[in-house]
Formats: sequence, C-alpha cells, structure tokens
Amino acid sequence: MLDFDRETWIYIGLIGFFLFYYFYSSRRAKSERRARKNQSFRRRYLERKKELNKEDDLPADGSRVGRLKNQETRGKNQESRGKKQE
Repeated sequence: MLDFDRETWIYIGLIGFFLFYYFYSSRRAKSERRARKNQSFRRRYLERKKELNKEDDLPADGSRVGRLKNQETRGKNQESRGKKQE
C-alpha cells in the first residue's frame, strides 16, 4: 500500500509518538487544572460559609435560626431608611 523506506517510517513513528504525547499531556493538564480550580473554589466556599456562620451566630449544624433574626433586623433597618428618605 504505502511503500516508504525504513527511515521514513521511523520519522512518521516519531511524529506520531510526539503528537500522541502532546494530546495526552494537554488533556491530563486540563483535568488537573479543573481539579485545582474546583478544590480552590470549594475551599473559598467553605471559608465564606464559616464567616457567615460567625456573623449570623449560627450553630455548626447549619440551622437557620440566626439568619432569620438578621433578616428581621435588616427589614426593620430598610423600613427606617425608607422613612428618612421621604
């Protein structure tokens, strides 16, 4: 079918090997970047969640009692602001 000499087949084999390695490593690097991104996102999310829990005085189990208290006071503050503007 293809009548190449031995040297040409070696060159074609080397080119094929480097192309395979390039695509394999780029796919692996992409998945590692995605994993790193997800890990850093998860870490930042948990830090923000801890800060909100501290601000809202929430228990560690994540119940919403403290948040409801803060939402009620926020609503009162917004009503008083609205009265001052009128």
